[in-house]
Amino acid sequence: GVPLFYEPANLSKATKPLTSDTHHARTYTSPNLNELNSMLRTLPSPPPPIGDISQDNIKLRIAEVGVATRQLLEHYNLQVILVTLSEHGVVLVRRGRPEDPLPTKANMSPGAEVSGVWYPCSDPCTSVVSVSGAGDCLTAGFITGVLQGRDQATAVSAGLQAARLSCSVSAAVPETLRHSDLNWALRPAQMVLF
Repeated sequence: GVPLFYEPANLSKATKPLTSDTHHARTYTSPNLNELNSMLRTLPSPPPPIGDISQDNIKLRIAEVGVATRQLLEHYNLQVILVTLSEHGVVLVRRGRPEDPLPTKANMSPGAEVSGVWYPCSDPCTSVVSVSGAGDCLTAGFITGVLQGRDQATAVSAGLQAARLSCSVSAAVPETLRHSDLNWALRPAQMVLF
Protein backbone atom coordinates (compact mmCIF):
# COMPACT_ATOMS: atom_id res chain seq x y z
CA GLY A 1 0.00 0.00 0.00
CA VAL A 2 3.00 2.34 -0.09
CA PRO A 3 3.72 3.96 -3.47
CA LEU A 4 7.18 3.20 -4.86
CA PHE A 5 8.97 5.75 -7.02
CA TYR A 6 11.66 4.20 -9.22
CA GLU A 7 14.29 6.55 -10.64
CA PRO A 8 16.14 4.56 -13.35
CA ALA A 9 19.36 6.63 -12.97
CA ASN A 10 21.00 5.06 -16.05
CA LEU A 11 20.38 2.77 -19.01
CA SER A 12 21.64 -0.38 -17.33
CA LYS A 13 19.19 0.04 -14.44
CA ALA A 14 16.18 1.25 -16.44
CA THR A 15 14.84 -2.19 -17.36
CA LYS A 16 15.75 -4.19 -14.23
CA PRO A 17 12.39 -3.77 -12.43
CA LEU A 18 10.46 -4.43 -15.64
CA THR A 19 12.18 -7.75 -16.24
CA SER A 20 11.75 -8.88 -12.63
CA ASP A 21 8.72 -10.64 -11.22
CA THR A 22 7.97 -7.60 -9.04
CA HIS A 23 7.43 -5.02 -11.79
CA HIS A 24 3.90 -4.48 -10.48
CA ALA A 25 5.29 -3.02 -7.21
CA ARG A 26 6.20 0.31 -8.82
CA THR A 27 3.78 3.20 -8.72
CA TYR A 28 5.94 5.94 -10.25
CA THR A 29 8.95 5.98 -12.55
CA SER A 30 10.76 8.86 -14.22
CA PRO A 31 12.93 7.81 -17.16
CA ASN A 32 14.64 10.25 -19.49
CA LEU A 33 14.23 9.67 -23.24
CA ASN A 34 17.13 7.21 -23.53
CA GLU A 35 15.93 5.24 -20.50
CA LEU A 36 12.38 5.24 -21.90
CA ASN A 37 13.64 3.79 -25.19
CA SER A 38 15.46 1.07 -23.24
CA MET A 39 12.31 0.30 -21.22
CA LEU A 40 10.19 0.16 -24.38
CA ARG A 41 12.39 -2.62 -25.79
CA THR A 42 11.05 -4.93 -23.03
CA LEU A 43 7.54 -4.82 -24.50
CA PRO A 44 6.29 -7.81 -26.52
CA SER A 45 5.75 -5.54 -29.56
CA PRO A 46 8.01 -2.56 -28.92
CA PRO A 47 7.49 0.66 -30.86
CA PRO A 48 10.41 2.03 -32.89
CA PRO A 49 12.91 3.99 -30.77
CA ILE A 50 11.97 7.62 -30.30
CA GLY A 51 14.56 9.90 -31.89
CA ASP A 52 16.14 13.05 -30.54
CA ILE A 53 13.91 16.07 -30.04
CA SER A 54 14.59 19.33 -31.85
CA GLN A 55 12.57 22.47 -32.48
CA ASP A 56 11.77 21.15 -35.97
CA ASN A 57 10.18 17.89 -34.77
CA ILE A 58 9.10 18.66 -31.21
CA LYS A 59 5.33 18.14 -31.59
CA LEU A 60 5.79 14.88 -33.49
CA ARG A 61 8.32 13.55 -30.94
CA ILE A 62 6.17 14.57 -27.95
CA ALA A 63 3.21 12.71 -29.48
CA GLU A 64 5.44 9.64 -29.99
CA VAL A 65 6.63 9.84 -26.37
CA GLY A 66 3.03 10.01 -25.15
CA VAL A 67 1.82 7.03 -27.19
CA ALA A 68 4.85 4.86 -26.36
CA THR A 69 4.70 5.75 -22.66
CA ARG A 70 1.03 4.85 -22.56
CA GLN A 71 1.87 1.47 -24.04
CA LEU A 72 4.52 0.91 -21.33
CA LEU A 73 2.17 2.05 -18.54
CA GLU A 74 -0.63 -0.24 -19.69
CA HIS A 75 1.55 -3.31 -20.28
CA TYR A 76 3.25 -3.15 -16.87
CA ASN A 77 0.19 -1.82 -15.03
CA LEU A 78 2.04 1.24 -13.72
CA GLN A 79 0.23 4.29 -12.38
CA VAL A 80 2.46 7.26 -13.27
CA ILE A 81 5.34 7.65 -15.72
CA LEU A 82 7.08 11.02 -15.75
CA VAL A 83 9.33 11.20 -18.83
CA THR A 84 12.00 13.88 -18.46
CA LEU A 85 12.99 15.59 -21.70
CA SER A 86 15.73 18.02 -20.70
CA GLU A 87 15.02 21.54 -22.00
CA HIS A 88 11.79 20.29 -23.59
CA GLY A 89 10.08 19.70 -20.23
CA VAL A 90 8.29 16.51 -19.21
CA VAL A 91 5.52 14.24 -20.40
CA LEU A 92 3.36 12.76 -17.63
CA VAL A 93 1.27 9.70 -18.48
CA ARG A 94 -0.90 8.28 -15.73
CA ARG A 95 -3.95 6.35 -14.73
CA GLY A 96 -6.62 8.91 -14.00
CA ARG A 97 -7.28 12.40 -15.22
CA PRO A 98 -4.80 15.27 -14.82
CA GLU A 99 -7.04 16.85 -12.17
CA ASP A 100 -7.26 13.64 -10.09
CA PRO A 101 -5.04 13.39 -7.00
CA LEU A 102 -1.69 11.73 -7.62
CA PRO A 103 -1.20 8.36 -5.88
CA THR A 104 -0.11 8.48 -2.23
CA LYS A 105 -0.35 5.99 0.60
CA ALA A 106 -3.76 7.46 1.46
CA ASN A 107 -4.92 7.35 -2.17
CA MET A 108 -3.69 4.41 -4.21
CA SER A 109 -6.83 3.97 -6.33
CA PRO A 110 -5.95 4.83 -9.91
CA GLY A 111 -8.62 6.03 -12.26
CA ALA A 112 -9.74 3.79 -15.10
CA GLU A 113 -8.79 6.14 -17.91
CA VAL A 114 -5.24 6.99 -18.97
CA SER A 115 -4.23 10.60 -19.53
CA GLY A 116 -1.12 12.19 -20.94
CA VAL A 117 0.05 15.78 -20.59
CA TRP A 118 3.14 17.52 -21.94
CA TYR A 119 4.54 20.26 -19.71
CA PRO A 120 7.03 22.19 -21.86
CA CYS A 121 9.85 23.96 -20.09
CA SER A 122 8.62 27.53 -20.46
CA ASP A 123 11.47 29.05 -18.42
CA PRO A 124 14.64 27.11 -19.30
CA CYS A 125 17.90 27.86 -17.56
CA THR A 126 19.75 30.31 -19.79
CA SER A 127 23.09 30.04 -17.98
CA VAL A 128 23.64 26.30 -17.63
CA VAL A 129 26.63 25.54 -15.41
CA SER A 130 26.04 21.79 -15.09
CA VAL A 131 23.17 19.42 -15.87
CA SER A 132 24.44 16.86 -13.35
CA GLY A 133 21.70 16.31 -10.80
CA ALA A 134 18.96 18.12 -12.73
CA GLY A 135 16.88 14.96 -13.14
CA ASP A 136 17.30 14.08 -9.48
CA CYS A 137 16.21 17.58 -8.46
CA LEU A 138 13.23 17.40 -10.82
CA THR A 139 12.20 14.12 -9.20
CA ALA A 140 12.70 15.53 -5.69
CA GLY A 141 10.59 18.61 -6.45
CA PHE A 142 7.87 16.48 -8.01
CA ILE A 143 7.81 14.03 -5.07
CA THR A 144 7.66 16.94 -2.62
CA GLY A 145 4.56 18.20 -4.42
CA VAL A 146 2.98 14.73 -4.36
CA LEU A 147 3.69 14.27 -0.64
CA GLN A 148 2.12 17.66 0.09
CA GLY A 149 -1.03 16.64 -1.78
CA ARG A 150 -0.49 19.21 -4.54
CA ASP A 151 -2.22 18.76 -7.88
CA GLN A 152 -0.38 17.24 -10.82
CA ALA A 153 0.51 20.54 -12.53
CA THR A 154 1.89 22.05 -9.31
CA ALA A 155 3.99 18.95 -8.57
CA VAL A 156 5.41 19.07 -12.12
CA SER A 157 6.07 22.80 -11.78
CA ALA A 158 7.99 22.25 -8.54
CA GLY A 159 10.09 19.59 -10.27
CA LEU A 160 10.87 21.81 -13.25
CA GLN A 161 11.81 24.70 -10.96
CA ALA A 162 14.13 22.47 -8.89
CA ALA A 163 15.78 21.16 -12.08
CA ARG A 164 16.29 24.72 -13.30
CA LEU A 165 17.96 25.68 -10.01
CA SER A 166 20.23 22.63 -10.28
CA CYS A 167 21.38 23.59 -13.78
CA SER A 168 22.53 27.01 -12.60
CA VAL A 169 25.14 25.69 -10.11
CA SER A 170 28.14 23.37 -10.36
CA ALA A 171 27.00 21.09 -7.52
CA ALA A 172 24.51 18.36 -8.48
CA VAL A 173 22.09 19.61 -5.84
CA PRO A 174 22.10 23.32 -4.97
CA GLU A 175 22.94 24.01 -1.34
CA THR A 176 20.03 26.45 -1.23
CA LEU A 177 17.35 24.13 -2.59
CA ARG A 178 14.58 24.39 -0.03
CA HIS A 179 10.81 24.28 -0.11
CA SER A 180 10.75 28.07 0.10
CA ASP A 181 12.95 28.39 -3.04
CA LEU A 182 10.06 27.15 -5.18
CA ASN A 183 7.07 29.18 -6.31
CA TRP A 184 4.22 26.85 -5.35
CA ALA A 185 1.66 29.12 -7.03
CA LEU A 186 3.35 28.86 -10.44
CA ARG A 187 1.24 27.01 -13.01
CA PRO A 188 3.20 25.50 -15.90
CA ALA A 189 2.13 25.60 -19.52
CA GLN A 190 0.61 22.32 -20.61
CA MET A 191 -0.67 20.50 -23.64
CA VAL A 192 -3.05 17.59 -23.18
CA LEU A 193 -1.99 14.64 -25.36
CA PHE A 194 -4.90 12.30 -24.53
